Amino acid sequence: MNKQNSSGCSCGCAGCRHAHSAQPEMSSMKCGLVIVVVFLVILLFILYAPGPWNHNDFEHLKNQSLAKKLSNAGWTFYSREGCGWCTKQFAEFSESDLKDLDVVKCTQGESKCAGISGFPTWKNKKTGEVSSGYKSKEKLMTMV
Repeated sequence: MNKQNSSGCSCGCAGCRHAHSAQPEMSSMKCGLVIVVVFLVILLFILYAPGPWNHNDFEHLKNQSLAKKLSNAGWTFYSREGCGWCTKQFAEFSESDLKDLDVVKCTQGESKCAGISGFPTWKNKKTGEVSSGYKSKEKLMTMV
């Protein structure tokens, strides 16, 4: 049987105040708490940090990408003022995306619009392909 020291502890430590048994529990609790706090900070940073993954305007990014892809693939959009289908085609892109699109606005008798018989018309300067009429986003995506 263990003898008790002056503080009433039977562990055998001189002047024991049970610090040796309480400290490991407290250290592991502090360690666990630190891990949880660090995890929460990282999670909040990922969820709320600014970046392209945090924008709610994915449609805008998708359209911008499409406009650039069409131009890079060689497509030029021919339109004419007063053309309702041309207006509808322009509506497939945001105003800021139109700067990435190769657009020719035709007026009667312009040489740059020679060979264009109807509007809207898409013409590929790399392949020579011509496609007349309004195109949905889905159809435009198949052209790149």
